[in-house]
Amino acid sequence: MTMHIEAVYEPGVLRPTKPLNLLKGARVELALISSSEIEARRLAKAERDAREIEIINQNIDELSAEAWDALDYRRAFAPKACGTQPRLEGGIGN
Repeated sequence: MTMHIEAVYEPGVLRPTKPLNLLKGARVELALISSSEIEARRLAKAERDAREIEIINQNIDELSAEAWDALDYRRAFAPKACGTQPRLEGGIGN
């Protein structure tokens, strides 16, 4: 089982910000990533996604039906960056 959790450090103890579904005494392994690094990664991904969408929009007339299906699937299941998601222009079904 893998979980991503946020925790606050207090002297000698990491306290999760939300309850964990673990049995008492369960042993786990931790990988610590600072919140600022996580946010930097999210922003970098949002910028990459925006560049990809711009490239797609520049070549929109050349996309096949199969490519549109793949893009629709990705948009439906990809996490939204910063509360918004770039919008593709035109295309099949749009």
